[in-house]
Amino acid sequence: MTTPPEVVSKKPTGPKLVLLSETFHRQSVQRDQSPTIHCLMTLDSIPKTEAVTEKIRELIETYPLFRSTVVEHKTFFRSNYHWFTPTLDSVSSASFVSEVSLQIQSKPDPVISPDNNNECDRALKRFVSEKMPEFFDVSKGMFKVYVVRYLAEGADKQPITDRCDLVWRIHHGIGDGILLSKCLESLCEKVDSGQERASVSVKKPRKPIPLYRKIWLGVSAVSKTLMLPLSCPDAGTSLKAPSNYKKMGKAKTYASSKTWKVDSIKAVAKTMDCTLNDVVMACLSGGMRKYLQSVSDPVVEKKKNLKIRALAVVNTRTGMEGLLEAFKKCEAPNEFSYVIPFMPLGDMSSEDRVKACKKEMDRLKSSPEPFVVRKLNNTIRDLMGGKFVLAFNSDFVVNKFTCFFSNLPGPRGPLKIMGENLLRMSNFVHPMMYSCGLSIQSYNGELVINASVDKVLVGDATKLMQFVDEVWEELKGVGDGGEGGAEGDNLI
Repeated sequence: MTTPPEVVSKKPTGPKLVLLSETFHRQSVQRDQSPTIHCLMTLDSIPKTEAVTEKIRELIETYPLFRSTVVEHKTFFRSNYHWFTPTLDSVSSASFVSEVSLQIQSKPDPVISPDNNNECDRALKRFVSEKMPEFFDVSKGMFKVYVVRYLAEGADKQPITDRCDLVWRIHHGIGDGILLSKCLESLCEKVDSGQERASVSVKKPRKPIPLYRKIWLGVSAVSKTLMLPLSCPDAGTSLKAPSNYKKMGKAKTYASSKTWKVDSIKAVAKTMDCTLNDVVMACLSGGMRKYLQSVSDPVVEKKKNLKIRALAVVNTRTGMEGLLEAFKKCEAPNEFSYVIPFMPLGDMSSEDRVKACKKEMDRLKSSPEPFVVRKLNNTIRDLMGGKFVLAFNSDFVVNKFTCFFSNLPGPRGPLKIMGENLLRMSNFVHPMMYSCGLSIQSYNGELVINASVDKVLVGDATKLMQFVDEVWEELKGVGDGGEGGAEGDNLI
């Protein structure tokens, strides 16, 4: 076991961070590849600075685990072993806020276009891409909020008063994506829309799995997990990071898809007898293929049945309300695992790609892989020690994947924060040791996909997202226009 810091006087009795957090996150801190969650909130007007600092103070005071890591980011390693709550007496919540003004060519009309592709969005993209090296710098702290305002170019530099973006930089050491999203949502208020929202369709109960099937699935999951380090690295497409991830550059960039209507995706899913996630996965894999073809990638041209591996984070906990309560009491470390979906990049129609993704997703739903992976990782860590696990995963496991994938379902209804309407909420996780990080975020009946990429290896993230949107446009005509269709099981 890794020796706890000297400040811990006795062996902690609380839970430990699981392997994925200890390995990928703590190791990334040591090797200057610190993964952060970038949460973007777009408001319909600029909140007062005092209101922003008050909300941050409320967040830190509500969740002591937040306080133990953001007030003194040096306590990051310490909090892995022992929870304690330093006070805010010596730190002002205003110190976590930075005011930013971006110049745009003209006032956008409308403020947020249907395609999220106006002057403010372009300026925001440039700002975030330039800031990404700083996002990876742990010495600048674990937590920061940028209040982004806009000025129209001209002699008077007319301020844009009906658009403001809050960019939250939160280190993964505080919590995983879905937990941090819930914490941010707790700072918001529900908007009274004046009408009843449609009732959520109840999922059909799954058929019980026979005992022999459970045994077979368990054995398969253990075998697959143990054989993964011995398998060949993933296909070396232009999206694949080098086996030695240290060769990756620090320059990162990001892009977002257009805003998709969840009801439209459900209509397609209903027509094709699949889930929302099946459709989204098909759009991602189809967009990747089109991107690789556009850069004349030799692998995708040569292999007609090409598949690539993705590392998809899954939540292995149940009861988010209870988890939030535990988080307030400093008893909720990162506790998640991962699955390995194979994304089809072969030459096929969009409908056939959806069917291929459905088959793969159905396999994952009935697989005990997340729990097997977590148990094996914890066992190996306890037997061999943390340093062995860190080296083993970085040298023998990371190169088996092409991209990092996460899914963060958000609130279904509109929210307000600091008295302002929350127009858009999107989270994405930086790609860490991968050249491509993909994140799905839903909010208020809309869905957006974010891509964070290595600027040298992938180059143009906007081009990649345009191809993803193109595949979605092809699939939209398949839907019957209905409001039905199951959302299906989220990956997280």
